[in-house]
Amino acid sequence: LEVDPTGTLIYDEHLTPGRVAHGESWQFDHLYSRMRCSRPNGDLITADTNVLKPKENPVTTPGLFGEYSDMGVTYVIAEHHPDQPALADAMHDSVQDLADVIGSASVLPSGVGAHARVLGTSTSRTEGALHACWSAARKELLGVEVTPIHRAKHGFDPTITHQPPPEK
Repeated sequence: LEVDPTGTLIYDEHLTPGRVAHGESWQFDHLYSRMRCSRPNGDLITADTNVLKPKENPVTTPGLFGEYSDMGVTYVIAEHHPDQPALADAMHDSVQDLADVIGSASVLPSGVGAHARVLGTSTSRTEGALHACWSAARKELLGVEVTPIHRAKHGFDPTITHQPPPEK
């Protein structure tokens, strides 16, 4: 991906365990996913590489996905935005009380945007968390809500359910 310093990019990826309904959860040998984002002059903004070999190292173990089935990541590149920590905080806050999702967000090491990574218990829950990150980033960058035109690639709406606050 190439982003001009005056431009904005909101990009997300969602990794699912496969065709679970067909009994094909994590039934692949090797997944290699690499994303690189740079400026037009070639300077690197961020890069992310994921390598999974579920038959050699099950992803459902603690330290990887554990009890969660899906992983999602949202990158927001907005070099022109004056407050990168506020962008990261908005994305972080958007996923903190979602049911069946765990996640966090932070400023990119390059300082020109933020990224959030989430784990969810289903495709719709993970899509819901990515949608919440996108919505929070759009609100922070543009001051407006997301329009209700988003549909998940599988044809169903993302599921966003907030957990009740902990009892004191």
